[in-house]
Amino acid sequence: MDEKVMKKLDEILDKEVPFEDERADISEIEAVEKRYGVNIPDVLKEFLMTNIYEYVADDWWFPVIEECPAIDGSGLCFIDNLYSSRGFVDRVGEFVEMWCDDVLPFADVPGGDYACIGVKADNFGKIYLLVHDDGIKELPLYLAAESFNDFILSFRYVPED
Repeated sequence: MDEKVMKKLDEILDKEVPFEDERADISEIEAVEKRYGVNIPDVLKEFLMTNIYEYVADDWWFPVIEECPAIDGSGLCFIDNLYSSRGFVDRVGEFVEMWCDDVLPFADVPGGDYACIGVKADNFGKIYLLVHDDGIKELPLYLAAESFNDFILSFRYVPED
């Protein structure tokens, strides 16, 4: 993983809360690809296999590029937790059944939304916010970053008043 991305992850991840679940191995992630006919970007695989922290520290927010009705005027959104390799493998099936296989979730956003990564040719590696109760788009995806690295590097520290 890019050194700048690793440094940013070191800043934004809450080091007091490591994952408590068992780890999935790379063969289980590859089985997800085969089952759903998708390609998961290598950078996400690497993140899932190496990251040991679940939560983003308080006051770290990411911008959503595409205007999204679920986000206030700041254009910023908070991630509740990032998935472990096990969490990713265990959640994919339910997500695909409910939403689609164009993107796969890698983080929970408060309120039941998801941060997702594109896994098809036309959106490969792009990061989206999926807003579960959007009511505007048939598939309520809002572009957050052109890549996983850009997504991580886009986090901003914004202390709450």
